[in-house]
Amino acid sequence: MHTEKLFDFKYIGIALIFLIDFNINNIDILPDFIAVYLILKAIGKTYYINEVFAETRVFLKVFYAVSIIKFTAGVIYILFLRSSPDNGSMIMTMTFIFAFFELCLSVLIFNRIFRGIEQFSYMSGSVNNNGIALNIIIIFFIVKAALTFTVQVPFLLSDSDLDFLGGLSGSYLTSAFLQNLLMPPCFIIQTLFGVFMLSLAMPFFFSVSKDTDLCDFINSGIKNKLTEDFFFRLKLDLKSTFAFFIAGCVFFVDLRLEQIIFLPDFMICVLFFLGVSQISGNDKDMLNKKLNLYLLINLIVSVISYILNSVYNVRIFYAFADELPGLYNLKLFADLFYHASVILFFLIFIELYYFIKKLQNKHMDFASDYLKKYFTAGEKYLYKNKDLVLRAGAAVFCVKTVASVLPRDNGLVMFLYLLALVIFAVWAIKSLINTRENIYNYYN
Repeated sequence: MHTEKLFDFKYIGIALIFLIDFNINNIDILPDFIAVYLILKAIGKTYYINEVFAETRVFLKVFYAVSIIKFTAGVIYILFLRSSPDNGSMIMTMTFIFAFFELCLSVLIFNRIFRGIEQFSYMSGSVNNNGIALNIIIIFFIVKAALTFTVQVPFLLSDSDLDFLGGLSGSYLTSAFLQNLLMPPCFIIQTLFGVFMLSLAMPFFFSVSKDTDLCDFINSGIKNKLTEDFFFRLKLDLKSTFAFFIAGCVFFVDLRLEQIIFLPDFMICVLFFLGVSQISGNDKDMLNKKLNLYLLINLIVSVISYILNSVYNVRIFYAFADELPGLYNLKLFADLFYHASVILFFLIFIELYYFIKKLQNKHMDFASDYLKKYFTAGEKYLYKNKDLVLRAGAAVFCVKTVASVLPRDNGLVMFLYLLALVIFAVWAIKSLINTRENIYNYYN
């Protein structure tokens, strides 16, 4: 029977290929976020039993965000900014920021990876210590950062600097010309050094992945943690559940770019459904059919609303007079679906509130009955702020439903509207975190 591997260190060696930047017009054709995904897959569940790999996982998540932003910035540059003559300082700033962050994160990540493997090797009785590979990897990242920055250095030169250098060389020089002159040798040096780094690092990670004693030791530790530590498994489930809920709250805020919302409401339904399923899938007593029905219906309604509003906001800027009546009808249907989705979101909010309180109550009862933990009457009254919570929720959802009649500019009214949604989202996230911590405390 095929079982999913809990970890596989060979993917770290493969990930190193994607950390060698092959940039074409500021687009990395081997994007770093693929390397991050492979390293996360490589360390797998080892962070359950090793604090060093737990730290590594946190740094990898940060690296993932940085690599996504870097790749997106490259796409934006090639599509919109490449022909602009005044973007030199911006390119230098972005290059320095990304190069600096990637260097720091890469060193932190691989230092911890090698330290974690060394700890596992020592405990399992294996010998997998290769400091040379680590040193070469770190030197490679330093060289890569320096070469990446060097290619952009010509943009620091002023016109007088370029005239002076041009006089010395007897030719007319521009920043773009010098950049194109530096790019090939820097690319060749980085690639050759990258190949040399791979020739040492990849065999190390492949050999570690084939070390039977080491792998058996790690597998045994992870399985024991999952099967024998009840609180650990409980914490994992709750952490995943509340992570989905918290992410859903973020999408409640209507952040706009050219009147297009890039945090669409329908993602709330998807994330909330995943969170609810995480709990109800393991506990049939927590199944809430009404909440699942609201989420399913509102997913459809909010997707339609988002599509109609996006189409309207794009087309209204290019519409002719004879097209306006049809666009106004489109806007009418878009607003109707939007108002319907906001009403459904309020119903979802109510049911989710009761769902979470029921979850908290269930764990409190378990701790009281089976762990003989004492709770005061005040602690057991979990619904003491129920009316206040529902009234505040109703007020904020009323604010959200007026979005369709707000002005299209980014003035004071829109600022206050977004401020109200941000405050509500922060309050909801804080409440979710407090509830999760309260459940944890029942088992302490």
